[in-house]
Amino acid sequence: DISGPYAYCGEDGQVCNTTYTGTFRSRDYDPRYRGWYVAAAEAQNSIWSDPYTFFSTGEIGITWANPIYSVEANGEKIFQGVLAVDYELTAISDFLIEAYEDTDTLVAIFEDASPN
Repeated sequence: DISGPYAYCGEDGQVCNTTYTGTFRSRDYDPRYRGWYVAAAEAQNSIWSDPYTFFSTGEIGITWANPIYSVEANGEKIFQGVLAVDYELTAISDFLIEAYEDTDTLVAIFEDASPN
C-alpha cells in the first residue's frame, strides 16, 4: 500500500474542479522523493525547480512548489506536504508568443545554470 498525503489533479491538460486525494497514481512515482518536493520541504518556503522532464508526460517543464503546514494549538507548525504546480516549457512559450505576437517586443527565456 502506497497511499499517503498526496493530491493529483489534471492529466493531458485536463482542467479539474475537484482534487483527487489518497493514493499515488503509480507505484513508480512517489512525489515525496522528487527534487521539487524535497527542495520545498528543506527550504520551508516556495521554490521554483530547475527545468526537468515530467514523469507523467515526458515533457520538459518547471515546478513551483510550496510547503504546507498545519498549526497546533500551541502555535507549532507541523509539515504536512507540498503543493506543486507544473508548467510545461511549451505552454510557457505558447503563452508568450500569443501575448506578444502583435508587438515589437522580443521575449527570451534564460536559465542561470549551464546545460548538463
